[in-house]
Amino acid sequence: MKKMLVQYLGVGGFLLKRGDDVVLTAPLYSNPSLLEVAADHALTTDRDLIDRLLPDDAKLAKAILVGHSHYDHLLDVPYLALHKATQATVYGSTTTVRLLAPIAKALKAKNPPTEVVALDAVAGSHEEPGKWQWLGESVRFMALRSEHSPQLTVTLPVLFKRDPRIPFQLWRGEQPDDREVLPRSASEWMEGRVFSYVIDFFVEKRVVFRVYYQDSGTNAPVGHVPAAVLDEHPVDLALLCVGGDFHRLKGHPEGILANLKPRYVVLSHWEDLFVNQKLAVEDGGFQGIPSANLVAPGQTKEFVKRAARAQAPYGRPPWLPCPTLSTFEFALP
Repeated sequence: MKKMLVQYLGVGGFLLKRGDDVVLTAPLYSNPSLLEVAADHALTTDRDLIDRLLPDDAKLAKAILVGHSHYDHLLDVPYLALHKATQATVYGSTTTVRLLAPIAKALKAKNPPTEVVALDAVAGSHEEPGKWQWLGESVRFMALRSEHSPQLTVTLPVLFKRDPRIPFQLWRGEQPDDREVLPRSASEWMEGRVFSYVIDFFVEKRVVFRVYYQDSGTNAPVGHVPAAVLDEHPVDLALLCVGGDFHRLKGHPEGILANLKPRYVVLSHWEDLFVNQKLAVEDGGFQGIPSANLVAPGQTKEFVKRAARAQAPYGRPPWLPCPTLSTFEFALP
């Protein structure tokens, strides 16, 4: 009996594999430094690092799912789609399509040709299902409209008795038209519309494993799965985002775990965005995102504890994986 394999690739990236059926969510290997991002410096893809770390199974991927289009999710996708996961169609928002327009001709010229597909018109919501997108006969996925949390909160001196905590959500908005060249700096990778995903793997026309994926925390119930979808099959594995200022959100992660009631939970987007995997290993370990923004240390552990308490009635405690090195194997019914 084939098993479900899930490998954490870093930031929002996962490789989901059952037999020859492979789906990727957009990873980041080319972590620019905090100074490069803050100064809006030119960002480049670290092709050598991708070649070294990306699993070989990525070449079988039928899809690369993009939750939103910030640089930490989309920067490496052009290289992946053109040179590594060459059979994969890229799915995201209209902004995703417009940002990646410079590689559209090259994608179509491949054998087999691929493309970047916008899901805005077929995405569902927490109230109503969207339209299933099929990858052959054994994998399907549904996009659900979601949102992006503030990346961080800065605490200022109290002024005029107002809340001194100021949330920051960077690079919001949509790309208005097709770009002629790929974005150069972090601010040019516009957020666009945000999606979460339900991903189903089939055996003999029945769902045998269901994955929920988000690449940003949300205010409950935004981004949650509608009851009609959950009634069809429960969620086996939830891939939840730690990054962002979850203190400013309504019910995250408690709300999504109550909605999904998953058997298993793996957390993502927790590690320091400004240190790549190679350097993190050489330095002797990974540090959480809050250590990089200097305004709210220690939040990663708090998130894990909150997720564990919320998950307790439904299944196993959540796992905090190591990029590339953590692979999970799940038995299928």
